[in-house]
Amino acid sequence: MISSRFRRLAVPLLVGAVGVVGLTGCSNKSTDAASMSYTDSTGKHTIRISSAEYRKQLGELVGSAQFQSLLKGHGFSLGGDQKSTTAQDVSTSYLSQLVEQAAVDAQFSTLKLTITDAARTAATQDAKQSFALDSELQTNASGQQTFVGKGVVFASFPKSFQTILVDRQARSEAVGAYYTTLTPAKEQALYDEFATDLCPSGRVVSQILVKDEATAQSILTQLKGGASFAGLAKTKSTDTASAKVGGAVGCLRKGTFVAPFEAAAYAAPFGIPTGPVKSQYGYHVIVVNHASYADLQADLTSALSRNPLVARDLRLQSMKVWINPQFGTGSLAVDQQQGQLFFNIAAPAVPAVRTCREKTAACAPPTTTTTTVPAAG
Repeated sequence: MISSRFRRLAVPLLVGAVGVVGLTGCSNKSTDAASMSYTDSTGKHTIRISSAEYRKQLGELVGSAQFQSLLKGHGFSLGGDQKSTTAQDVSTSYLSQLVEQAAVDAQFSTLKLTITDAARTAATQDAKQSFALDSELQTNASGQQTFVGKGVVFASFPKSFQTILVDRQARSEAVGAYYTTLTPAKEQALYDEFATDLCPSGRVVSQILVKDEATAQSILTQLKGGASFAGLAKTKSTDTASAKVGGAVGCLRKGTFVAPFEAAAYAAPFGIPTGPVKSQYGYHVIVVNHASYADLQADLTSALSRNPLVARDLRLQSMKVWINPQFGTGSLAVDQQQGQLFFNIAAPAVPAVRTCREKTAACAPPTTTTTTVPAAG
């Protein structure tokens, strides 16, 4: 078995040409492979991934013959000899995972969490399972797999790298465990910290949808006379889903609603019923209010119950990430299967072959097609 975090590392090797990345040191204009900046209640912080440490860890990962066999056993091929070179997709995927881990570490630090001995023991077992061989997994009648091996692949890594992997796993599990037991205080704190990420527009919208303009005008008249928007939504709106919750349709996000509705909602003054707004669904009467914790609490609770690492996703979304161009370019993407954000780093483009007649910077040999790290050992 290859865990989900390493499946992203391996899958790209199945498509396209596999670039080759050097595993020995070379000069670099920056000492960082990547840096991530974020702000919490204590101020501004920066997490740096040094080029040297990144290369060292990458070399220790791909330098394991057992890890190479694990990937090959699942139908993946590796470019390079894993001593002096490795597949470029492997290097970018590993750096992507380090960026994602930085988001976990930032939240771990913000929450002032600690790791107990019991938690570290559990994390060690889970880290081993991340590299489980098929022979180390047992499937029960329900189709669930249990790890029953000793962690042969994990044991093949240098002790120092094993410790790094376990520490990362422990911090990630600590953040997840913190939000597994939900309280209003935890949710409120999470909202306060990431309000602009949870609802970038700062606007929440409610609507009353009816079939004709005359009915919409009548509703507007009633609202101006003091009628309850929520009350009319429950009795008059043809949108039964939002009617049940007083017309609330949530945060206003670009691209979420049909164009006429979205345009009107962005233009509407706060707290004043607006309309009628015609769309293919009928006529909308809308009211826009400032986003608050109360407005988004239900959505936040639902998201956390499905994925305790929502806090990691929010942190990842809010972080400013810089990737050394030597190692590629990065952007956020969504894992559709797990419903989580992840950070995707694309390998540097290989320059087109051309003829150079002068010794200029533009004609210099490319330096962005290789990533260098020390060989494991």
